[in-house]
Amino acid sequence: MIGRVTVVGDPATIVFDGECTTCRALAAWARTRLPAQVELVDARTWHQRSAHPSAAELDASVWWLEGERHWSGAAAVARSLRALGGPWRVLGAVLDLRALRPAAESAYRFVARHRCGRRCEANGAARVRRTMSPWST
Repeated sequence: MIGRVTVVGDPATIVFDGECTTCRALAAWARTRLPAQVELVDARTWHQRSAHPSAAELDASVWWLEGERHWSGAAAVARSLRALGGPWRVLGAVLDLRALRPAAESAYRFVARHRCGRRCEANGAARVRRTMSPWST
């Protein structure tokens, strides 16, 4: 079923790169459209609230956190899109199809590496390749 992501019990949190202009713009756009149970948090302040995900993990990917469950990269984007509802939920469901997950993650990694141009490399941003699938729980 291509339903909207339903937050039951624990609220969801999206942790994004607050130093990235593109990421901040997307977060501002999403903030006005996401359900109230979904909080958007700048990764620069996340370490004050939790040790997981680590700073290196936060630098490499956007994260969707829901209770004890965590998704990163394309999986986090898919959950975010589904939570937006409307036509975005369909796109999120498509990105979450088992057959498309590797392509979605490759596309996400490409965009993540190039999202802020040379500034990311100049700041020494760590790039972490996940060894586990971001869809695992």
